[in-house]
Amino acid sequence: MPLIWNDDQTQLIDDSDDFDRSQYVIARKVFLRFKEHAKNKDEQWIRGAFKKVDQIESVEIFQESDHTWAHVTYVDSNDAYYAVRDASNLEEIEVALPADTWAQPTLFSSTEPDAQSLVDALHKFETASNSDESQTDGLPSLRQLIFMSTKSRAPTVKEAVDRILPLVKSFEFQLTDAKGTAVFLSEVRSILQCIGQHISELGVTFRMDKYPKYTDRYYQKICQYVGPQLKTLSLSGVPANQGWLIALKPLLCRIECFSLRTSNYDFEYDIDFEACCPNVKTLNIYMNLKGTHLSRKQPKLEKLSMLHNQFMEETLVLEFMKNNPQLVHLKIQANDANNFLKQIPLHLPKLEHLCLHQGYPNITAENLEHLTVMQQLKSLELMYLDEEDFNGILNCLPKFRQLEALQLHLHYDGPDDIDLEYVFQPNFDLIVTLAQELPQLKRFHLRYCQIDAETLQNFIRYAKNLEIFTINGCGLEITDTMLENIATSRQGSGAVTMVLYADKIHPELNREKLYSVVKLVSFDLYKP
Repeated sequence: MPLIWNDDQTQLIDDSDDFDRSQYVIARKVFLRFKEHAKNKDEQWIRGAFKKVDQIESVEIFQESDHTWAHVTYVDSNDAYYAVRDASNLEEIEVALPADTWAQPTLFSSTEPDAQSLVDALHKFETASNSDESQTDGLPSLRQLIFMSTKSRAPTVKEAVDRILPLVKSFEFQLTDAKGTAVFLSEVRSILQCIGQHISELGVTFRMDKYPKYTDRYYQKICQYVGPQLKTLSLSGVPANQGWLIALKPLLCRIECFSLRTSNYDFEYDIDFEACCPNVKTLNIYMNLKGTHLSRKQPKLEKLSMLHNQFMEETLVLEFMKNNPQLVHLKIQANDANNFLKQIPLHLPKLEHLCLHQGYPNITAENLEHLTVMQQLKSLELMYLDEEDFNGILNCLPKFRQLEALQLHLHYDGPDDIDLEYVFQPNFDLIVTLAQELPQLKRFHLRYCQIDAETLQNFIRYAKNLEIFTINGCGLEITDTMLENIATSRQGSGAVTMVLYADKIHPELNREKLYSVVKLVSFDLYKP
């Protein structure tokens, strides 16, 4: 007589009875959470308290902050049932559940929510989505709204949900709340049943690395309810063991964009992405990889971002480039820059976007020179550059005449509130020269590098095709006069309309005047 469990209820069934295995699981493990001030919390007490069902296979006790949990595994699942039933009579126990779901005071009331409140909230989300607005202050999260809606039987709620579902193209949720408590499997299932067939992008954050085995059921629900529209998957906080990779394989084999962030940067992963994600075109990896499998051919891969490759053998990185000449986008840490930058033009002839993070030795004008032969390169990002190399790099960059986008990010060791004593002051003439010598430049981003008003105005005046200029941590305060001078210098020159993003504005800057008078320049606050 096994105990079956579907996250909302437990029941005993006869051995001969059939049951929906997509909804229920046989459970012989019990989750116990002790009350905060319970005196008895050890294995001996647990075995004594449940002596009526004494076929206990194992007891595991976990302690975190002021909370104590236990997992009691029984030989037979019907013993687990009686343990859950009898636990309600024990003063020390706060929660007793079959242990397929971890943690568990529910986030929502079990009673049916107010229909009109739900309809009003869903209508606000619908209005915001249709008008491209994101202002939903004071509303529950979309996850909460959808889950509460699945608990309502009101026709008006169903109609409101049906209207909003086609608008839900992407969805993100994390499997723990702020206190580290896991989201109910029933909640995950209800949400994915509702939206799974509509979404094309899904982001999941796992913060359960101490107990990775409890994520298996979440993986199953994701694979079970997410539909064929899904093309982009982002996983954050995945555990060190690779059980998640096996569990999610039915989903991974069809996605085209995959982002992966580890919960353990000390662990070296070795993942065969070609085997588990054969159709992936964009791969974003934020973990420490050995790279043995990554170095193989990935025939459909077009874009790779990999920023924790500092311990990956250089030979494997070079092997990857040789095997994947089709790559058009590469974001990577430039270890051994002298040799690495020399190899890129040889093996990646189609590369259009390149982002290099400073490694060792430094990125310099000398090794950057190797990239000047790449006539197809349209976007270049150089991150965490050293001050001593920066003017030389500025002097080299005009040779990249085909560039449409350029980002220069200097290393900054100062306080959070930008202190100009820690911000490098370059040769301003070299910055203006970039605008004069890069005729195709449309986007320019400068970070942690001083710039004055005259240099900014001259740069924008000469960069006729410039559409976006972003300055962050540069110490320059934007004023009305500055923007008017910029607009005046571009009028009648055939220059395109541009946007200036900055992190410092004068407190008396007149936005209304700018938007009505300054036709060629709009202004907004920089948001990293």
